[in-house]
Amino acid sequence: MWKDYVDIFSALLTPTIALITTYIAIQQYRRGRAKFRHELYDRRLAVFKAASNYLSIATRYGTTENFDEEEKAFREFLAANLESRFLFDKEDWLFLGLIHGAGMLRPQYRYMLKSGDPATVKKWEQHLTESTEKHREQIMRLQDVFVKYLDVKNLK
Repeated sequence: MWKDYVDIFSALLTPTIALITTYIAIQQYRRGRAKFRHELYDRRLAVFKAASNYLSIATRYGTTENFDEEEKAFREFLAANLESRFLFDKEDWLFLGLIHGAGMLRPQYRYMLKSGDPATVKKWEQHLTESTEKHREQIMRLQDVFVKYLDVKNLK
């Protein structure tokens, strides 16, 4: 009689271990997937914060202000933006490239303004003003671009 019970439990032991192992594997997969999504979210959020910070500083200052803070914010944006090609869709990555491109020209405009050549100062002042306006437009679009990546309700 005991032998029958031992045989039954022995036969059930292998499938039970298989079920438990499968359950553990599924839980590890879910945990790993959640960790990956969390890390992806953090990286995307870092790009958003850097872009938002840079654009808000670049549009806050006029053409005659001190631009040290803007240059620092732009460098931080560049550092955060390095991975953007791998984090975002092509259209959104290209949008960040537009911010990058416009930001790269601003130091040149400021340098030319400081040159003091009266014949060109007005021209460079106009370029810098146009760049600031372009950045203002980009601020308005920035949140729309990032909402699909950072909306917590859409994360699964």
